[in-house]
Amino acid sequence: MKKVIRIIGYTLVISVAAGLILLIAGICIIGTQMGYSKKRYNEAAQAEIVARIDSFVNVRGRLPKSLSEVGFDQTLFCYEYYGNSLSLIPDRNNSYYILFFCNGHEFQYNSNRRKWVTGDDLISFEPRSDMDTLAHIADIREALSNLDSTSIITFDSIRANRNIGFPINNYIPDSLVYITYHSPNSLTRMEGWAVFNENPRYGTEFGEWIYHDSYNNRYRKFWNYTKGDTLIYEADTQ
Repeated sequence: MKKVIRIIGYTLVISVAAGLILLIAGICIIGTQMGYSKKRYNEAAQAEIVARIDSFVNVRGRLPKSLSEVGFDQTLFCYEYYGNSLSLIPDRNNSYYILFFCNGHEFQYNSNRRKWVTGDDLISFEPRSDMDTLAHIADIREALSNLDSTSIITFDSIRANRNIGFPINNYIPDSLVYITYHSPNSLTRMEGWAVFNENPRYGTEFGEWIYHDSYNNRYRKFWNYTKGDTLIYEADTQ
């Protein structure tokens, strides 16, 4: 009887050990596949980004002055590629660098070397000359992001949108409105034209916007957009 119990015990130990080995192997395989998938995604994204810019240079004979010119969506500090941050740093003679933040990692592309690097091979660049202005605007937008009863919003000149859209997918919302955000003491905090569908509270800025901090200092930002088939933009400041 004791021998049978001992055999059963050994069998259970072996079964548990085998199960743990299979579990660990499965986790390793899944992790490897996920890592491989991320690597393939990064490589495909990088290839598309470079192809867009190089194609533009081949046709126009110059670098894009704004990544809106090659169909990337503008954000406050840079541009977006499917949720990942993207910047273009011009160099001499139409050469350039790309800064790409994807899946928690930073990648850089040097058009002269035609090579992507990451980790210890990354190069440091001087911050944009308008970074201080953008930081103030970010603070103002963040303060107004969670709107409540103490925030006052006024809408003016609401009308149908005929041809104002955005470069990334030629998305054309149905309405236009001039929006002014006030603080509880009636101080104007941000104002400008926006496009929206149904609810103007979720409008997307386009064109010139003015932002005011709590000391009533003014900061200006131009949000690129399309008007019909024409891109309306300002060149990026580096």
